[in-house]
Amino acid sequence: MRIDSQRQDDLFGLAQSAEPELFSERDPHLWPRERYAVMARSRLGQVLATLRSAGANPWTEKQAGTETVLFRQMSLWLEEAERDGLRHEFRQLCLGLNISVERD
Repeated sequence: MRIDSQRQDDLFGLAQSAEPELFSERDPHLWPRERYAVMARSRLGQVLATLRSAGANPWTEKQAGTETVLFRQMSLWLEEAERDGLRHEFRQLCLGLNISVERD
């Protein structure tokens, strides 16, 4: 087996200069906070739309519990004012449909 010293700089065959730092900001695989916030806004909007259009509780008790926890956790990706507003609207819609929600 022939070793090409110009191409094989390390044990794994990758040149040091071609290898990005593990947690480099330039790493395209790392998602910035705003990208998560966009995804969270979309999902939270879907949940709110479901509640707005529902004439009665659209979920089983177990689903309601899951949606409540997910809503609260996903909203953490948003800025405080937006998060608090969406959580308030979620709580009000749930109360109107007799869905049990814990107060944050």
